[in-house]
Amino acid sequence: MAEFINFLLTLLVALFAAVLAFPGTTAELMLPLKIVDNEPGFASSCVSAKMVPITAELQAELVRTHNYFRNSLALGEEAPYTSATNMLTMTWDDSLATECVKNELTDASLIVNNMVARWVHGEKDNIKFYGGMNFINNYNPPSDIMHEHPISHFTQLIWAKADRVGCAVAKSQGIYPNTNTIFLCCNYNTGNILQTPVYISGPAASQCPNGVNPQYAGLCN
Repeated sequence: MAEFINFLLTLLVALFAAVLAFPGTTAELMLPLKIVDNEPGFASSCVSAKMVPITAELQAELVRTHNYFRNSLALGEEAPYTSATNMLTMTWDDSLATECVKNELTDASLIVNNMVARWVHGEKDNIKFYGGMNFINNYNPPSDIMHEHPISHFTQLIWAKADRVGCAVAKSQGIYPNTNTIFLCCNYNTGNILQTPVYISGPAASQCPNGVNPQYAGLCN
């Protein structure tokens, strides 16, 4: 289980690294052509598909990883992005995790804005990403970043007012020998609202009505 948790966290860390470096990514990566049928449950093309239990340990690490990178950006440590005055700390929400299972991982509408990662790996091998990403080469973030469709995966991860997250994991036999396909989905309680700033630029955590998180100097309680 520890190895699997490390694998998923590496997946999530790599996602954060990718969207910070290339915020214009559509996060479209190589997958089997058919993931789900129109009926509930996994498609027949997902061989040996099953949900992976979210243990308390994995739950805590997923939340910690989100807060770690949100804190880093909020403190202004992720150039060229400015620091954030109002970035909230995230906590776990079981109902959001359930929605991942019901709607994103086992329903016909797989591709949604809050599907955080969909990468194919060998579970016990070194992390090897393959497939392609489409990048926006001329993206320049304004001081108060506004949501636009091509960068919706990036903006959701750093949406200041999002303070609850729930994730689900599914696994099936990979499309290559001795590999597994791992699907990691995370839902958030809010985000990607049109014509709304992703966060407010300014001194880190300077607009926290309930104080600053003692563990994360850039995040509000």
